[in-house]
Amino acid sequence: MIERMLKFLEENELLTPGSKTLIAASAGLDSSVLCHLFEKAGLGFGIAHCNFLLRGEESNEDEVFARNMANEMGVPIYVKRFHTSLYANRNKLSIQEAARDLRYEWFSQVSAEHGYRRIATAHHLDDSVETMLFNLTKGCGIRGLHGILPAHGPLIRPLLFATRRELEKYAWENNVHYREDSSNMTEKYSRNIIRKKVIPVLEQINPAFHESAAATIGRLREVEHVYHLFFKNLKEVVMRQRGDKIFINKGKLDAAGLNGTILYELLRPFEFNKDQVPQIMQSLGNAPGTMFFSPTHRLLIDRENLIIKSSKEETNPVFYVSNTTTKVDLGDGKITFQLKNEPPDSFPNNENKAYLDYFKLQFPLVLRHWKDGDSFQPLGMDGHHQKLQDFFSTHKISRFDKDKVWILESAGQICWVAGMRPDERFKVTPMTRLCLEATFFPATFTDDNPNNEQGVV
Repeated sequence: MIERMLKFLEENELLTPGSKTLIAASAGLDSSVLCHLFEKAGLGFGIAHCNFLLRGEESNEDEVFARNMANEMGVPIYVKRFHTSLYANRNKLSIQEAARDLRYEWFSQVSAEHGYRRIATAHHLDDSVETMLFNLTKGCGIRGLHGILPAHGPLIRPLLFATRRELEKYAWENNVHYREDSSNMTEKYSRNIIRKKVIPVLEQINPAFHESAAATIGRLREVEHVYHLFFKNLKEVVMRQRGDKIFINKGKLDAAGLNGTILYELLRPFEFNKDQVPQIMQSLGNAPGTMFFSPTHRLLIDRENLIIKSSKEETNPVFYVSNTTTKVDLGDGKITFQLKNEPPDSFPNNENKAYLDYFKLQFPLVLRHWKDGDSFQPLGMDGHHQKLQDFFSTHKISRFDKDKVWILESAGQICWVAGMRPDERFKVTPMTRLCLEATFFPATFTDDNPNNEQGVV
């Protein structure tokens, strides 16, 4: 079995030469065999044992066993006691969830403090098959069918090639001592029911069930690789990043054969869940403006795109502009101000530049983001008041872009919607003797893309 483990480690590139591994050892069969195999193979390792204080004296006896095993092997031992039940209650977690969170956080701390490159757990082939069956009972996608992976970040599982029966046989033949965990005997936990009731029935149908399941898991992992390649290529076609927003083109999405799985995979990195996908798909054909929220992002159904933006709390800064101010840095651009003795002979067709009659302004001016209820008299509309909300809708400004619009205000009256339109009340006339030239420089995007877009991989 030592040769099989070393081959598995090499094929899956689980260890680097000369590195140390921290083995999570419970004192049970699996981790005791793993420690024995590492010792006989001459691999550098230490032992980390968690006492979750859940089984009374039995938990303490496991701790003593782990300490004795480490001493006999001459390797470092790290032990931590956790008040697991208290932690679970405080954080509203199940005991299993609490124990998992506690142990992996602690393993990471020990690894960092003592120079361990890898953290090894003793999951074996039976565990991987049970995981696949358990996920099937809950309903899952392709990720739920690949079983337990040989590696995940610094975590490695060197025993995934072996069944529990093979580990029992190895322990018997090599006089490896271990302790039985009484919680493995109960049918209180779903995995134990699968292990003790479901798998024996499947083995009656196919005595080589574990081998067949392992082969299926291997093929599913290959399919998953193809699946990931497909979505990597699809993202390059349908997704673009512009500034702080992600755009998913609805037309290209339809051309790709939009369905729930495709949409979920595109949105999953932004923490949208499967239950939201049908609602989002149903909204695609409706009027634009519908928004959905994940724990980290907002999604807007716009006319031609799905627009995704981080929902982290944003401040609404306010700047004051005196009659001597020449520049205001906004964070997402800048606005410059320049006094001119007379208006230009002709006005350039540039929405980012405004000319305002200086003597109609009351300083300091206020520069802020727009807010609900704002209205102004757009230049060229003969003094007609219009709500900014309606003005934005007419100009097809998305809800996300509205939040970025800057307003220049004089004594409570809007004199310029930066980058869009000045107010009629502050326009220059033949009678104007001094004007304020305001120029808006929006934040630039990437210079290597003529459309200011970035592909999203």
